[in-house]
Amino acid sequence: MDRRIIGRKATAPAFHPPRQACAGSASGASTGAPAQGAAASAASADRPVLAVLDTNVVLDWLWFDDPRLVPLAFRLRAGTLRWLATPPMREELAAVLGRATLPARPRSTEGVLADYDRWCALHPEPVAPAHSAALRCTDTDDQKFIDLALTLARTGGATALLTRDRAVLRLARHARLHRLWIGPPERWCDPAGPIPG
Repeated sequence: MDRRIIGRKATAPAFHPPRQACAGSASGASTGAPAQGAAASAASADRPVLAVLDTNVVLDWLWFDDPRLVPLAFRLRAGTLRWLATPPMREELAAVLGRATLPARPRSTEGVLADYDRWCALHPEPVAPAHSAALRCTDTDDQKFIDLALTLARTGGATALLTRDRAVLRLARHARLHRLWIGPPERWCDPAGPIPG
């Protein structure tokens, strides 16, 4: 896991996405090859993109109120994005929230975990896919995110692993061979950017 979270300063304003903005913000998602506009919107309406969020992305969203994550929340509300995680991922988040090194915020640990449980669907911890040998992360703490994303990608749905972790981002090129898009959430949420599939 990227250690950026240690000593980070919280500067973003409080984040409460309006429900009525969901539909318009979700128009860039797709479950097929890269596409944009009406075609992308129609594809995402049929089947949501499956996404795995690493711990730092979750913290940026639910603890630091990072405004770059607002489109991500819109897509979750609109149902064009389905966030999945395993129990160890939730345990990692809870452990990080319990550290005294996190900057103080108006939010509580209990509130963040409640939002986590509200928006995230827990998935059984997968046995590492056979082809995950080609996607081994140098940080073993992050391998669980890759293994789950690869498992989901095998279902045939578009899958994204949203991260800013450099060790994981180095695997992005090879991941595309397995129908897995790896990249930062703000890049994925940009309608002009690449669309998982």
